[in-house]
Amino acid sequence: MTMEEFIDLVRQYFHHVFFFYNRESDLFYKVTEDKIENIQIPEILKPYLLENFSGAKYFAKKDKQIVFLFVQVTLSNGEGVLILYDTKNLKNLASFLGVFFEKYMKLQNNAAQFEKEVEFLRDELNECETTVSKLDGQVKRLESLIDDYKLQIEGLEESVQILRKSRKKMLKLIDGMKNPLFSIDLNYELNNVNEALGRFTGVDSLPKFIGSKCFKTIFNFEQPCKWCKINEVVDSKISVSQHISVNKGDKKIWFEQTMYPIFDEEGRVIEVGEILQDITEQYELLEDLEKTQDKIKKISKDRIHALNEVNQLKSEYQKLLEGYNSLVERNQKLTNVIEKLLKESHVGQIIDLKKENNALKVKLEKLHTIIERLKSEVENLRKKERENIKKSIYSIDRLFNMITKRGDFKKEEYEKVFNFISTQLESIKNKLGIKEDGNGSESSN
Repeated sequence: MTMEEFIDLVRQYFHHVFFFYNRESDLFYKVTEDKIENIQIPEILKPYLLENFSGAKYFAKKDKQIVFLFVQVTLSNGEGVLILYDTKNLKNLASFLGVFFEKYMKLQNNAAQFEKEVEFLRDELNECETTVSKLDGQVKRLESLIDDYKLQIEGLEESVQILRKSRKKMLKLIDGMKNPLFSIDLNYELNNVNEALGRFTGVDSLPKFIGSKCFKTIFNFEQPCKWCKINEVVDSKISVSQHISVNKGDKKIWFEQTMYPIFDEEGRVIEVGEILQDITEQYELLEDLEKTQDKIKKISKDRIHALNEVNQLKSEYQKLLEGYNSLVERNQKLTNVIEKLLKESHVGQIIDLKKENNALKVKLEKLHTIIERLKSEVENLRKKERENIKKSIYSIDRLFNMITKRGDFKKEEYEKVFNFISTQLESIKNKLGIKEDGNGSESSN
């Protein structure tokens, strides 16, 4: 019997898909009711084909259990392997084997041997079915556990990838900070640092920090820093902030130091994080503000004093002006009297009046000199006052520009600075008598 005849014989009794392997040509065929298709050998079947295996094998695929039956056959055109498969109940295989092998052995005139092989196969199938039935529950439980483990592993792998990416981004974010950031254990030993701390201390290799004492490596102290709040953070389990100053070379640097607790899974404080924010410029700016405030106060006092002098000079000027007007009036009267006397030829009276007139002229000239001098002094005081005010406004304007260009002030610091400047400018305007009209322009009296 040839391979083709054998395959047709199997088709008559097994009305399902099956496979046949031709050892001579090393070809693997998939057989259906209407065609024979040459395909590659499935990886799962290769070991049994190469070992000349005969018998049944149980496989699990997802939620299905499949039994493969391998039968070695010798045909006229070579040896081969018939591969049949069925579900775990073996209904189709049992039906086929019960009929096909009997017919096949009769055609080969070897009925007795066939019956023995069939019986052997039936016993083996029964044993397989019994074994499969016993192991079915365990297999299901194992498959369920495997599926659960697979899901857990997939979820963990995804979480690990996300955490790795997140850690890389976080490290870049931390190293991108301009403020020194580090963590220490409860023995003051450094565990983690960022690049900004290396720049601050001048240490070019970050691993050199790990395991060293923070107070020695960062601040070059022999003992823990006097401002250290590690015990307070550990006891209270909350963050603590304060302003500290450090001498670096010949320069004094101010920091806003924040220390915060780092917990383990049981909620115990195992490390303390610390960040140092440089606020030296804010402190210098506050000092400049205080100096400017003192200058403005001094200018205000000088201006008040100048105003008092101006008011006093105005009063004296007004008195002199009244005296001058009075003298002019008296001079006019004397002139009228002289004219009248000349007409009446009273020579003695005319001479007395001339003397009096000359005396009045001298007084008028002195008054005029005094008035001119007062005018000059008033003008000089006004110029001096304007110069002082200009210097004050220029100083405030320069301070305002410097503050505007900086971008790292807190909101409350901005409000404090701007309120101070606005108050001082308004005070200067009021003292100068500057008013704003309806169009927003300024006028002065």
